[in-house]
Amino acid sequence: MTIIPLNLPNAPLNLSRKSGVVHVKCLVRNKYIVCTPEEWVRQHVLNYLISVEGKKKGLMAVEYDLRYNGLKRRADIVVFNENGIPEVLIECKATTVSLSNDVLNQAAQYNNELGVKKLILTNGIEHVECTVDHVKKKIQFKKIWM
Repeated sequence: MTIIPLNLPNAPLNLSRKSGVVHVKCLVRNKYIVCTPEEWVRQHVLNYLISVEGKKKGLMAVEYDLRYNGLKRRADIVVFNENGIPEVLIECKATTVSLSNDVLNQAAQYNNELGVKKLILTNGIEHVECTVDHVKKKIQFKKIWM
């Protein structure tokens, strides 16, 4: 795997190589995961949430299981409040994937079940925050971080 610099703070990640494949120790799941380009971005986002935003690891879920139209899906990162209610849904993509309408639609579909007020889309280089108004059924966009 080629290490690509991201537009996020450097993360002190634990990497290992098993059978020629690079693995990274997940900051939240506390286990080694194959370090795909998307996982590289996800771990840097988790580091940002923990070290910069001060989010508690125990209030985050990685690859959070949910259902959409009866199909099993996984949200990359869900941040919960102290009452266990989802507040933020973060969709991570590899640096080579543009933050297109398809990425927004994917996050919005997941949000049909979660009902969060904030969606974040990132490929590690670009970061977009979407504020969701469920009453007016509108999404407001802004670029964030860095």
